[in-house]
Amino acid sequence: MILLSFIIPVYNCAHLIRRCVESIVSQRISGYEIILVNDGSKDNSLAICKALATKHTSIRVFSHENRGTSSTRNKGLGESNGKYVWFVDADDYIPPGFLPQLWEHLIKNNFEIITFNYLHITQDRQKEVLNYNKEESISTITYLNNAPNMFAATKIYKKDSLGSLIFKDGLKNIEDFLFNIEYLSQHQTVYTLPLIGYVYDNTNDNSTSKNRTLRNLIKVSLDSMVVHCTIMEDLHKIDDNCMKEVIYEQLNYSIAGYFFSLLKYYNPKYLLKIKSIYKDKGLYPIGYIKKSKARIFARIINIEPLLNFITYSYKYLKK
Repeated sequence: MILLSFIIPVYNCAHLIRRCVESIVSQRISGYEIILVNDGSKDNSLAICKALATKHTSIRVFSHENRGTSSTRNKGLGESNGKYVWFVDADDYIPPGFLPQLWEHLIKNNFEIITFNYLHITQDRQKEVLNYNKEESISTITYLNNAPNMFAATKIYKKDSLGSLIFKDGLKNIEDFLFNIEYLSQHQTVYTLPLIGYVYDNTNDNSTSKNRTLRNLIKVSLDSMVVHCTIMEDLHKIDDNCMKEVIYEQLNYSIAGYFFSLLKYYNPKYLLKIKSIYKDKGLYPIGYIKKSKARIFARIINIEPLLNFITYSYKYLKK
């Protein structure tokens, strides 16, 4: 029996994929598979994946033309045989000693979703992100109220609990957010582990978060609008008012984060165009947010004359 399937999309990660795979196979566990899906890499990632599969019988390799993370994860999901699935990024890795502890929980219990803490590495620091301080089962509403991260990589899903849910094809940005909102809205509990189970390495030069070209800006904007509009439409299908309220707040928080990114990392004037589109779609002004910093930011940019002033003068305010 395969207990857990590691699903790893691979795109131009020839220099990192070995580290990711070795972080799994080096730990003393059994009853798992690693599914490597090459997403049309232009380097020798595919050759390395095949070499790893020759060395480790637990690895299976698939390849297709470049389609983006969502479609690539869906391919891996469709090929998986595990009771649980874990979507791992090829430029990240699993910390030593975590998997044997995880195995004990997966074998003894019957979770639908389990989440854990992670280590975030950037160019200038390492930060332990400790969202959970004890092992417990909490309601999904409580989980969402605590404003958790929405990374798919810090969660393990029981495959049967996904039903027909897949990542939305074509998305290359904030696909995790939509996937988790759609999943959590249909489930009652989340199991938390007070352990660091993932290392998110943001030092990779190929990472999407660092690609701030005009072409990427357009793609980020299109993906963000698709995700935010989809969630707004899905809100009307949720009968539980408490669930609807917390998801609406998560939506507002995501919109505020997107607006802030436009202001900080791209041409701030582009934000005015996006604001007009979001206004037409009923997504602006931004609604209530619990987190104080995001709430203050939202209140400021909800005042259109003030937003106009900030947008046109931001290059001076940054100095």
